[in-house]
Amino acid sequence: LGFALQLLNEITYVKMGIGVTTGEMFCGCVGNLGRREYAFVGDDINMAARLMMVGGVDILCDHATYTSAIGSFDFNPHDLVLVKGREEQMEVYEPVSRKLVENQAQWNPSFVGRVEEKRKIIDCLYNKSIVAVSAPEGYGKSRLLQYSSETARKLGFSSFACSASKMHQQ
Repeated sequence: LGFALQLLNEITYVKMGIGVTTGEMFCGCVGNLGRREYAFVGDDINMAARLMMVGGVDILCDHATYTSAIGSFDFNPHDLVLVKGREEQMEVYEPVSRKLVENQAQWNPSFVGRVEEKRKIIDCLYNKSIVAVSAPEGYGKSRLLQYSSETARKLGFSSFACSASKMHQQ
C-alpha cells in the first residue's frame, strides 16, 4: 500500500488505477524454451487487476489487505463492488495515507559502513538493474533501501521501494 500511495504522489502525469490484494500466488518464469515470460499468476493477482479497473478511485484493496494493514494505514470506506468473475459484491477499501505512530523511533540519517553493498547498489543503478534486498529482521534493510533511494534520486534516477512478507513456508 505504501508503494501504491508513493506512485500516486510521484507520478501525477498519468491517470492510473491500482488494485492491491493479499493472498497466495505464483511469481516466476512460465512457458518453454521457445517462449518464456516472467509472470504473476493466481486468483489474487486477477482480483487486483479487477480492482484497478473500478472507476472513480485511485487505489482499492480487498478485505484481507485491509485487515492486515489497518494498523499502518488510514482507509476510506467504499461501496461494495461487483467485479468480473465474481457472483457476489465484495468489500473494498481505499487507502488514503500511512498512519503516524506515536513514540515511533526517530530515523538516524547517518549510514556508516556497508561499503560493498553501497558499491553494488551504485553499479546496479548505472547498469539499470533491479535491486532486491533480502535479509533477516534487524540487519538494516530499511536503512540500506533508504540510502539506495536517496542515492538514486541524487543521480537522476527514479526509485520506488516496496516490501513483501512470506505467508508460509513449504
